[in-house]
Amino acid sequence: MFIRLKIIGEFLRMPMPMKSSDDQTSSLSLHVDVQIFANLRDIAGYKRRSFYLEKGSTIRDLFLQIAAGIPRGAEFLDETTENNVTLLKKYVKVILNGRILFTEQALDTSITSLEGSEVVVAIFPPVGGG
Repeated sequence: MFIRLKIIGEFLRMPMPMKSSDDQTSSLSLHVDVQIFANLRDIAGYKRRSFYLEKGSTIRDLFLQIAAGIPRGAEFLDETTENNVTLLKKYVKVILNGRILFTEQALDTSITSLEGSEVVVAIFPPVGGG
């Protein structure tokens, strides 16, 4: 089974995540399948990885966990602003369960899942075409 995402006139096929039987999955944690595309894979050092977050976590919590686990992880995030709020780099695009998140609100978006399903977060560099 595949998810179809339409991005700037093109369809991208992404495999549907499979239910994990891992012991870390509990009623208190949320399994998040992170998929990283194009040159952002070079920064992360992987194209797909699973993370476990507490229910009620945000995209910011996920990105801080990603950034802590890789040497160049801070390249996904801007420096803190004058209000001490860390922002997502403007060129990083985030798709949460097939929904494109706009940069200004992306980090504060709550990560939720349908009952019994995993969450898929896709991270893209700028996409364009001609």
